[in-house]
Amino acid sequence: MSSDKVYVMGQERYKKLCKDVEEQGEFGDLTREELAQGYHYCDSFDGLLISPESQREYSCCTCNDDVCKEFARTARIAENQDRIKAIELRGAEIQASLRRKDLNEVVSDALIEEYHDLWTEYHDLKADQGYLYT
Repeated sequence: MSSDKVYVMGQERYKKLCKDVEEQGEFGDLTREELAQGYHYCDSFDGLLISPESQREYSCCTCNDDVCKEFARTARIAENQDRIKAIELRGAEIQASLRRKDLNEVVSDALIEEYHDLWTEYHDLKADQGYLYT
């Protein structure tokens, strides 16, 4: 999730809703816009009001709320972008190294294994984003 995104719920409203739950045990009504952005009272956190601004909460949330699941997935994808880029760079380095080798040179088993492991992890991360490989 991008840090420059503007969320509809301000800090004061968030604090008030949390205070109402804490003091009165009442869950305040969320607006349609707040729900659309992923704010919800999460069963995984004993009814805690979860904010889409907190990727940590979304990545740990296991409630059955479809909106929450989608935001958790979105947060996970955002977190994985740096790893995907690192894998792409290392994979390109290995490929370039292999292209420079003569047919008579021996390619180390460790290099082949590293490339295979990177390739597998890369495809798992991309599959989580919705990419399908056949």
